[in-house]
Amino acid sequence: MKQFVLARQYCKETGFPVRAMMEKLIHCSLASEFCFRTSDTRTAPYYIDVEKFERMLDRGEFKEVLES
Repeated sequence: MKQFVLARQYCKETGFPVRAMMEKLIHCSLASEFCFRTSDTRTAPYYIDVEKFERMLDRGEFKEVLES
């Protein structure tokens, strides 16, 4: 898998829940560490750094966010 991928593409390829990604994780306080947008427009897609995201997920840093 590439280092940076669209958030929805990552969910599609790995089976990660799209709703959890798009409604919770991308808007949490930790989001700036693993995701970014290419522009400031409302419709700009979110890209995630796959290595950082999976490392944070394995460490359980998103546990509180996903449980809420």
